[in-house]
Amino acid sequence: MVASIIDSLKRFFRNGGILKWLIAINICLFLIISLFGVFVKLTGIGIFSIGDFLSLPSEITMFLCRPWTIVTYMFTQYNFLHILFNMLCLYWFGQVLLLTLSDRHLLWLYLVGGVFGGVFYLLIYNLLPTFSSVAATLCGSSASVLSIMVAAALRSPDYEMNLLLIGAVKLKWIALVAIVMAVIGIGGNNSGGEIAHLGGVFAGILFGVMLRRGKDITKVGIGFSNKRTNVAKTRKINASRTATVMTNHRDDMTRLDELLDKIKQSGYKSLTRKERDELEGLSKRLQK
Repeated sequence: MVASIIDSLKRFFRNGGILKWLIAINICLFLIISLFGVFVKLTGIGIFSIGDFLSLPSEITMFLCRPWTIVTYMFTQYNFLHILFNMLCLYWFGQVLLLTLSDRHLLWLYLVGGVFGGVFYLLIYNLLPTFSSVAATLCGSSASVLSIMVAAALRSPDYEMNLLLIGAVKLKWIALVAIVMAVIGIGGNNSGGEIAHLGGVFAGILFGVMLRRGKDITKVGIGFSNKRTNVAKTRKINASRTATVMTNHRDDMTRLDELLDKIKQSGYKSLTRKERDELEGLSKRLQK
């Protein structure tokens, strides 16, 4: 049993792309934080909390003492349902994004979307009087996930996802609902978190709009070379071409079956000259 689990983990880390690595890092960190919390509770040793040490503080002075939290907060989840929902969304929308883009784009969106979320969070808490007297912390990968979701929606707006109890819904509507909920949520109990979500949304929109203009902003320092952008466009074209080829292949098989049924029932001589040429052409195409 243990050997089987170890072998599965080896295959996972050997063959896993950046999406699997991001999920694995989140899960491993969650387990470490949770087990450390159990240790503290059982022993009664009053030492610092790993979760608090990795979460992003709203107070700018505390943040300057813990600058790493602008990155670590996006890998830190506060409970099981939190990480379950975030990882499922990361997997679903990450898979859609990877249909047309690369691991590099996914990683950029995750990290930059999270950083934008953290920056929005710090600015709001330190510039608006409403939040100036409130001390809070931020954790979770929601801003990163929303960044990926919005970018995927801009890239493939009509891609349909099957939602429980609802059915097939286009990705653009899912993203729009998520954005509206984030805006409405600012007036609720998790104002800071929802503001961070909007930071992720902004990063996703920026990425998607720039990519549509032929500028790949993930290529930092290379003059926004169009070479990689063209690769992304080619992947999208190839995906469309693959779907067309598969459809044509299915149609050819259907037509071939029709002609073979006619031969079976009435013999080869029953075919017209046009049908014989069509049969020959189908045979050649399907043998390629």
